This record gives sequence, structure tokens and C-alpha cells, in this order.
Amino acid sequence: MSFIVKLSAFLFVALVWAATISGFAAANTVPTSKAADSTIAITPTSCTVPVTIAVLAPGQYQTVTIASARTGTLSATWKPSVRRNITLSIYAYSGGSWPQIASNSGNVTTITTSAGSRPPDEYAVVFYNSDSVNVTTTSASVTYMKLTCP
Repeated sequence: MSFIVKLSAFLFVALVWAATISGFAAANTVPTSKAADSTIAITPTSCTVPVTIAVLAPGQYQTVTIASARTGTLSATWKPSVRRNITLSIYAYSGGSWPQIASNSGNVTTITTSAGSRPPDEYAVVFYNSDSVNVTTTSASVTYMKLTCP
């Protein structure tokens, strides 16, 4: 009789162990039906993304690169802490070169530049200190088409 009890206990433990291993294996697989699911539409939207600009010494610049997800407006805004002579430019990637597509400069407390409606592509926004003193930024942002907004 003790042999049957031991055998039953062993079989029970083996069954629980097999079920546990099987559960772990199932949890670590990706169902192929979900991998091929194309019914969910992802719609890019216009997002204004804040960017951090370091203190820029005279003649220094900072570049922010972005990848737009769909055709839409591309613009940037820069607010130095006090009136400064600054330049804000946007460049588009074009087969190995970066032609300028928008630029604005002035002795200002806020500057904005817009490239209008642009196709999905890579872009660079350049924040340039054309003043004779350091520029400290209060805020800066870039608006473009993204899949999700911050």
C-alpha cells in the first residue's frame, strides 16, 4: 500500500511540475495572430515637444534632430531668459545634405520659425547664439508629427 501512495504522490508532483513548466513556456511566446494583426490604425498627431537648450556662448549652437512620422507642420520656438540676438533654423535631410528650409533671427525675447507642411523625413532644428554674450534659455520646443505625444 505504501508503494501506491508514494507512486501517487510522485505522479501528482510530476503533473504539477509539468503544468508549471508548460505555463512558463506559454507565457514566453508571442501569439502569431497578434504579430500579424494589422487592424489597429496608428494615427500620427501634431505634438509640441519641449527641448532643453544648454547655455550657449557667443557663436555656439545646439542641434535637435527629429524624425517626422507624417506630413504636417514643422516649427520651433525659442525663448531666451532676456532679449538676445539669436537665430533659429530648420534643415531637412536630402540624400546626404541638409538644406535649410526655414530660418528666423533677431534681437528678441521669443523667436519662432516654421517650415510649413513638410513630408515625413529627418529634420534638424538649430538654436544658434549670434549675440556677443551667453544665451540662457527659458524654454524651447519643436512641433512636428509624432506617433505619440509626451
